Amino acid sequence: MEITQKIEALGFARYLGTFEPNSKEWHEAREGIGGSDIGSVMNKNPWRSAYRLWAEKTGQLSDEIEPSMPMKLGTAFEAPIRELFREQNEGWLTVHETGTWQSIANPILKANPDGIIEWADGKLGVLEIKFTRQYWDELPEHYNLQVQHYLQVLGLERGMVVAVAGGDWKEFEVVWDDSLQKDMKEAVRAFYGFIASNTAPDYDGSDSTYEAVRTLSQGLEEGEIELGSLWSNLTSTKAQADYWANALQAQKSAVLAFMNGIKYGLYQGEKVIALQARGGKPFITFK
Repeated sequence: MEITQKIEALGFARYLGTFEPNSKEWHEAREGIGGSDIGSVMNKNPWRSAYRLWAEKTGQLSDEIEPSMPMKLGTAFEAPIRELFREQNEGWLTVHETGTWQSIANPILKANPDGIIEWADGKLGVLEIKFTRQYWDELPEHYNLQVQHYLQVLGLERGMVVAVAGGDWKEFEVVWDDSLQKDMKEAVRAFYGFIASNTAPDYDGSDSTYEAVRTLSQGLEEGEIELGSLWSNLTSTKAQADYWANALQAQKSAVLAFMNGIKYGLYQGEKVIALQARGGKPFITFK
């Protein structure tokens, strides 16, 4: 039995096919909420907010992004990483390439995982592959959400994220989380309420939302407009932000001086601070 047949036999998803990336059919098959969208829906994606995604899904902004070099590297290394993972685990699992899937219970949900794992005992799981120049001690939250989304669509219980992160090989297991799955369903329902009513989600304070608003507001025209409470809210928030920015910088200075070049700072035995250097001078990164 083909892997697509085995998954369809579970009764949770139907197979849409495999399409050439960025083709018309590829874009049509990915309409709805996919794995790369769920983190944005829940405002956990550091690069694309719920507001930005809403503007894309309502046709106000393009969802096409010029691939950056990290994105190109991620695409280029996907197949070799998948093959290396398969070779390292030969004998107790098989890795299958796959295409695009659609949830039967909620057809707006789509899944396009990087692979399907078939363990020696016949159980199936999701494989997701990442390549990043950042070092990971743990799986970023939006990638956990991505795999949880695939589990929901396909009706599977667990998956693996295999990553080359900061030059290191990393493997993270993702197991079905009932509480998180419930939150995801509620978030998708609320998000599609915004789309149906053409009402924007709240401004969340992210750069992604700010840049989306800038793009939607392009152009200047002569005129005046009364700001009302928006002005008092802005000035009050700016005063608080200035105060806390100064307070944070003071605390970072204190920690940096105390560490005096020691690479890691601990709290109750756990790494919480890592020093990196730029131009020979250390700076603080939060773990």
